[in-house]
Amino acid sequence: MSIEVIMGWDFEASLKVFLNRFKKSGVLAELKLRESYESPSEKRRRKKADNIKRSRKRELATIIYREYLSIERIKTQQQFAKEKKEKALHTMIMVLPEEVV
Repeated sequence: MSIEVIMGWDFEASLKVFLNRFKKSGVLAELKLRESYESPSEKRRRKKADNIKRSRKRELATIIYREYLSIERIKTQQQFAKEKKEKALHTMIMVLPEEVV
């Protein structure tokens, strides 16, 4: 794994980018797993726990996204109602002078 140091960047920024990419690549996690022997039953248990964790995280993200969509829908409905009222008021203002004449 390597990173090109861009001219003008200081060493600390380049190091931070490298460390972030290193963590995301999963090399360190793989190294920790291989430090000691893991029996097949332990592997199954670990993978099952990881899957449960991942699915809960995904469910939480889905719930948060649905809440966001419902809030956005309410905002859109409120905005539409406000625009409708403004349009109706504008139409009434436009019509009144003609009726008076």
